[in-house]
Amino acid sequence: MIERILIAGSGNMAWHWVNMLTQFTSLYPVVHLYARNRVSSDDISKQFQVKTYHRFEQLDPQFYDLVILAVSDDAVETLSSYFINFNAVVVHCSGALPMHVLHADIQQTGVLYPLQTFTKGREPDYAKIHFFPEGSSPEITVELEHFIRPVSPNIHFYSGEQRLALHLAAVIANNFTNHFMVLAHQICNKNKVDFSALLPMMEETLEKLKHLHPANAQTGPAVRGNRNTIQQHLKVLENDPHIAFLYKALSESIINFNQSNKKQS
Repeated sequence: MIERILIAGSGNMAWHWVNMLTQFTSLYPVVHLYARNRVSSDDISKQFQVKTYHRFEQLDPQFYDLVILAVSDDAVETLSSYFINFNAVVVHCSGALPMHVLHADIQQTGVLYPLQTFTKGREPDYAKIHFFPEGSSPEITVELEHFIRPVSPNIHFYSGEQRLALHLAAVIANNFTNHFMVLAHQICNKNKVDFSALLPMMEETLEKLKHLHPANAQTGPAVRGNRNTIQQHLKVLENDPHIAFLYKALSESIINFNQSNKKQS
């Protein structure tokens, strides 16, 4: 049974793991933090009243049941090597990395990937998050499932290859969409129009996707093949070649996808 948890990191992911687990103190009575960044980790420590360690030699390798490496993907492999002698399950929480990126000499390893966009200080509804546990043995997979189930019932058992594909889809669906909203915000500011007027439309788009296939929810000049409107938009973007390039590429993608679907039907 996992009760004593060490979270390694001090960024967005670490903040959310601490916030999440300290809401279930009866189930997870010990939540500690290890991080070399004193400023960020001390902020987390003060906010959630968790014990924080800044020097690795302060940690007891026999004390913890679970170590969560809540760090950037590039840091996971190196950081995992510190925990070779720990009598704990050591997991990373990346959607893009396979389990075997963790040091081979660690006896018990796993992945616990939460599919969500995380920003420090902003709390999502953790119960709605989908989690993807994988262990180096069937027993560890079950242990990770039982550990996270009180937080959310949305648990899936995917291979590393499936998680990577899902992570790719998440980047396209969320990160790219947010970047386009950044560009839309720039266009609004430049032309002195209200960005917030777009938000009800965006909310409706997300609401439609709960009921419709994304292809059936597509609207706009490209799906209608309205090239006159597309050309008018490109004139507005004459002094923004980067946005114009993206606009043309995505418009052609929508047009080609729509034409291909019509041929198939």
